[in-house]
Amino acid sequence: MAPKSNMQEQRLDSEASSISARVLDALADLPRTEVAAGEIVFEQGGSPAHLCFLVAGSLEVIKDGRVIDIESRPGSIYGDLSVLLDCPHVTGLRTASDSTVIFIDKPAEFFCTHHSVMLHVCRLLAERLASASRYLVDVRRQFSGESGHLAMLDRMLTILIHRNPNSVKPERTEIRPDH
Repeated sequence: MAPKSNMQEQRLDSEASSISARVLDALADLPRTEVAAGEIVFEQGGSPAHLCFLVAGSLEVIKDGRVIDIESRPGSIYGDLSVLLDCPHVTGLRTASDSTVIFIDKPAEFFCTHHSVMLHVCRLLAERLASASRYLVDVRRQFSGESGHLAMLDRMLTILIHRNPNSVKPERTEIRPDH
Protein backbone atom coordinates (compact mmCIF):
# COMPACT_ATOMS: atom_id res chain seq x y z
CA MET A 1 0.00 0.00 0.00
CA ALA A 2 1.42 3.38 -1.00
CA PRO A 3 1.97 5.95 1.76
CA LYS A 4 -0.40 8.87 1.92
CA SER A 5 0.77 12.09 0.30
CA ASN A 6 0.88 15.36 2.24
CA MET A 7 -2.15 16.55 0.29
CA GLN A 8 -4.13 13.41 1.27
CA GLU A 9 -3.11 13.81 4.92
CA GLN A 10 -4.12 17.49 4.90
CA ARG A 11 -7.51 16.60 3.36
CA LEU A 12 -8.08 13.88 5.97
CA ASP A 13 -7.06 16.25 8.80
CA SER A 14 -9.43 18.89 7.44
CA GLU A 15 -12.30 16.37 7.22
CA ALA A 16 -11.57 15.16 10.77
CA SER A 17 -11.57 18.75 12.06
CA SER A 18 -14.88 19.43 10.33
CA ILE A 19 -16.46 16.29 11.78
CA SER A 20 -15.08 17.07 15.25
CA ALA A 21 -16.46 20.60 15.06
CA ARG A 22 -19.92 19.24 14.17
CA VAL A 23 -19.75 16.78 17.06
CA LEU A 24 -18.83 19.53 19.51
CA ASP A 25 -21.67 21.67 18.08
CA ALA A 26 -24.07 18.77 18.80
CA LEU A 27 -22.74 18.71 22.39
CA ALA A 28 -22.90 22.48 22.89
CA ASP A 29 -25.72 22.33 25.45
CA LEU A 30 -23.91 19.85 27.71
CA PRO A 31 -21.81 20.85 30.72
CA ARG A 32 -18.03 20.92 30.43
CA THR A 33 -15.72 19.59 33.12
CA GLU A 34 -12.27 21.00 33.78
CA VAL A 35 -9.73 18.28 34.59
CA ALA A 36 -6.22 19.08 35.87
CA ALA A 37 -3.13 17.63 34.21
CA GLY A 38 -2.23 14.16 35.47
CA GLU A 39 -5.76 13.21 36.57
CA ILE A 40 -7.09 9.75 35.73
CA VAL A 41 -10.25 9.88 33.60
CA PHE A 42 -10.68 6.09 33.11
CA GLU A 43 -8.82 3.20 34.70
CA GLN A 44 -7.87 0.29 32.45
CA GLY A 45 -10.21 -2.55 33.42
CA GLY A 46 -12.73 -0.16 34.96
CA SER A 47 -16.46 -0.24 34.35
CA PRO A 48 -17.78 1.78 31.40
CA ALA A 49 -19.74 4.35 33.38
CA HIS A 50 -19.60 7.15 30.79
CA LEU A 51 -18.25 8.45 27.50
CA CYS A 52 -15.72 11.25 27.39
CA PHE A 53 -15.37 13.86 24.63
CA LEU A 54 -12.28 16.06 24.54
CA VAL A 55 -13.09 19.76 24.16
CA ALA A 56 -9.64 21.24 24.84
CA GLY A 57 -6.29 20.07 26.19
CA SER A 58 -4.72 16.67 25.68
CA LEU A 59 -5.28 13.15 26.95
CA GLU A 60 -2.95 10.15 27.27
CA VAL A 61 -4.19 6.69 26.36
CA ILE A 62 -2.55 4.17 28.70
CA LYS A 63 -2.23 0.41 28.18
CA ASP A 64 -0.63 -1.75 30.88
CA GLY A 65 0.93 1.31 32.52
CA ARG A 66 2.49 2.69 29.31
CA VAL A 67 1.37 5.73 27.31
CA ILE A 68 0.48 4.45 23.84
CA ASP A 69 -1.03 7.64 22.42
CA ILE A 70 -1.54 11.30 23.22
CA GLU A 71 -4.56 12.99 21.67
CA SER A 72 -5.34 16.68 21.50
CA ARG A 73 -8.00 16.87 18.77
CA PRO A 74 -11.20 18.48 20.05
CA GLY A 75 -14.15 16.15 19.54
CA SER A 76 -12.14 12.97 20.18
CA ILE A 77 -14.19 10.35 22.00
CA TYR A 78 -13.11 7.85 24.66
CA GLY A 79 -14.87 4.91 26.25
CA ASP A 80 -16.93 4.15 23.15
CA LEU A 81 -15.91 0.49 22.77
CA SER A 82 -16.43 -0.26 26.45
CA VAL A 83 -19.86 1.33 26.43
CA LEU A 84 -21.02 -0.27 23.19
CA LEU A 85 -19.69 -3.74 24.06
CA ASP A 86 -20.54 -3.44 27.77
CA CYS A 87 -17.06 -4.52 28.80
CA PRO A 88 -14.29 -3.06 30.99
CA HIS A 89 -12.08 -0.33 29.54
CA VAL A 90 -9.26 -1.92 27.51
CA THR A 91 -7.09 1.16 28.07
CA GLY A 92 -6.84 3.87 30.68
CA LEU A 93 -7.13 7.59 30.06
CA ARG A 94 -5.25 10.38 31.85
CA THR A 95 -5.02 14.10 31.19
CA ALA A 96 -1.66 15.09 29.70
CA SER A 97 -2.43 18.78 30.28
CA ASP A 98 -5.20 20.78 31.89
CA SER A 99 -8.18 19.71 29.80
CA THR A 100 -11.84 20.39 29.23
CA VAL A 101 -14.05 17.37 28.62
CA ILE A 102 -17.71 16.45 28.31
CA PHE A 103 -18.84 13.36 30.18
CA ILE A 104 -21.92 11.48 29.01
CA ASP A 105 -23.26 9.54 31.99
CA LYS A 106 -25.97 7.48 30.25
CA PRO A 107 -24.43 6.80 26.83
CA ALA A 108 -27.10 4.40 25.48
CA GLU A 109 -29.86 6.91 26.17
CA PHE A 110 -27.69 9.73 24.83
CA PHE A 111 -27.09 7.91 21.52
CA CYS A 112 -30.85 7.36 21.13
CA THR A 113 -31.42 11.13 21.21
CA HIS A 114 -28.21 12.42 19.56
CA HIS A 115 -28.16 10.60 16.23
CA SER A 116 -25.47 12.77 14.64
CA VAL A 117 -23.05 11.93 17.46
CA MET A 118 -23.90 8.22 17.16
CA LEU A 119 -23.22 8.40 13.42
CA HIS A 120 -19.85 10.02 14.20
CA VAL A 121 -19.00 7.17 16.58
CA CYS A 122 -20.07 4.58 13.98
CA ARG A 123 -17.86 6.20 11.34
CA LEU A 124 -14.96 6.40 13.77
CA LEU A 125 -15.30 2.72 14.66
CA ALA A 126 -15.58 1.79 10.97
CA GLU A 127 -12.37 3.74 10.26
CA ARG A 128 -10.58 1.97 13.12
CA LEU A 129 -11.78 -1.43 11.88
CA ALA A 130 -10.77 -0.71 8.28
CA SER A 131 -7.33 0.43 9.41
CA ALA A 132 -6.80 -2.64 11.60
CA SER A 133 -8.04 -4.93 8.81
CA ARG A 134 -5.63 -3.37 6.30
CA TYR A 135 -2.81 -3.93 8.77
CA LEU A 136 -3.81 -7.55 9.41
CA VAL A 137 -4.07 -8.25 5.67
CA ASP A 138 -0.60 -6.79 5.18
CA VAL A 139 0.88 -8.87 8.02
CA ARG A 140 -0.89 -11.96 6.69
CA ARG A 141 0.56 -11.34 3.23
CA GLN A 142 4.05 -11.11 4.73
CA PHE A 143 3.78 -14.49 6.48
CA SER A 144 1.60 -16.43 4.02
CA GLY A 145 4.43 -18.60 2.66
CA GLU A 146 5.98 -19.41 6.03
CA SER A 147 5.85 -22.65 7.98
CA GLY A 148 5.83 -23.51 11.69
CA HIS A 149 4.75 -20.81 14.13
CA LEU A 150 4.53 -18.19 11.37
CA ALA A 151 2.09 -20.41 9.43
CA MET A 152 -0.07 -20.55 12.57
CA LEU A 153 0.05 -16.74 12.71
CA ASP A 154 -1.21 -16.65 9.12
CA ARG A 155 -4.15 -18.94 10.01
CA MET A 156 -4.99 -16.88 13.12
CA LEU A 157 -4.95 -13.61 11.16
CA THR A 158 -7.27 -15.14 8.57
CA ILE A 159 -9.71 -16.06 11.32
CA LEU A 160 -9.50 -12.59 12.91
CA ILE A 161 -10.08 -10.82 9.61
CA HIS A 162 -13.12 -12.85 8.56
CA ARG A 163 -14.96 -13.96 11.69
CA ASN A 164 -18.14 -12.57 13.16
CA PRO A 165 -17.71 -12.53 16.93
CA ASN A 166 -20.21 -14.48 19.01
CA SER A 167 -19.92 -12.06 21.92
CA VAL A 168 -21.72 -9.22 20.12
CA LYS A 169 -25.34 -10.27 19.84
CA PRO A 170 -27.85 -8.21 17.83
CA GLU A 171 -30.63 -8.97 20.31
CA ARG A 172 -28.88 -6.80 22.96
CA THR A 173 -30.61 -3.58 21.95
CA GLU A 174 -32.55 -2.66 25.06
CA ILE A 175 -31.48 0.33 27.13
CA ARG A 176 -30.49 -0.87 30.55
CA PRO A 177 -31.34 1.48 33.44
CA ASP A 178 -27.75 1.40 34.76
CA HIS A 179 -26.35 2.85 31.50
